[in-house]
Amino acid sequence: MTILEVTATKISSSDKLGFNYTCTDEQPRPLITNVNSFGLFGHSGLEVGHTILLINGEIPTKSNIRDILKSLGSGDVSLVVEPSSSLSSNNHDESCYFVLSSIPEKRRMGDKHIMCTIAKAKMTSSISTRSQVLKHIKQSDWLELYYTVAAKLQPESIKCANVYYEMKMRMNGEFIVGHDQHDMQRNRHDSLQRNETVKLNITLHNCLVVAQCVLSKVNSILAKYNINAVLLYNSLEGYTVDSKARHYENCTELMIDGLNLPTGVQFCAAAR
Repeated sequence: MTILEVTATKISSSDKLGFNYTCTDEQPRPLITNVNSFGLFGHSGLEVGHTILLINGEIPTKSNIRDILKSLGSGDVSLVVEPSSSLSSNNHDESCYFVLSSIPEKRRMGDKHIMCTIAKAKMTSSISTRSQVLKHIKQSDWLELYYTVAAKLQPESIKCANVYYEMKMRMNGEFIVGHDQHDMQRNRHDSLQRNETVKLNITLHNCLVVAQCVLSKVNSILAKYNINAVLLYNSLEGYTVDSKARHYENCTELMIDGLNLPTGVQFCAAAR
């Protein structure tokens, strides 16, 4: 069984989602029958044949899906879907994780607009068809596992990544051209480095604490299946402080190591 999350954003509550579905007594879960390529979900990864398991955290059925869709206002719409067996690959990872990526975003700072790097994440998960023991996980347990990672670990990792990107931006912007300002600038820089490092370490510590709690929860769900899980990590690239630093006498480049953030869980072989 493979579970994917696809998302789109409604600018207005009257916006159409751009897909059709069908429900029957034999197939009470909504089954996608058409996806408008120009609609909100046109390029989200939603495909014909996907079965909708959750809509913004609610379980849709033949009797309530219309009410759920009517209640959606403006904002993000999340669909957790299960591809049909014919669409599923036989070579999925045995894991539940989110892909942490960085994107540029224009933000206003005072009277200027600057380009910032911010973190985004997209959940995905799969149970490999190669492992018989993983097939035994009930869908209700799998959804609980999935949202334990999505709702608890993902926000903490995104927060930590954004603190890291903000630190990178601040550190790179702290050198002022002009030799007469060298001493003052180095003092500012040293103070900023200490403050930003403390802030990042606190955020990272909190993230790792949450990650361990998530791992404990996941393993408590998997215990009855005699399966164990370990944390997956994603590395953010390191960076070098702006090359203007080299214009100053006795001022060396500051190298910042990359950051390892927990981004999901990997299933291990059945515990003995």
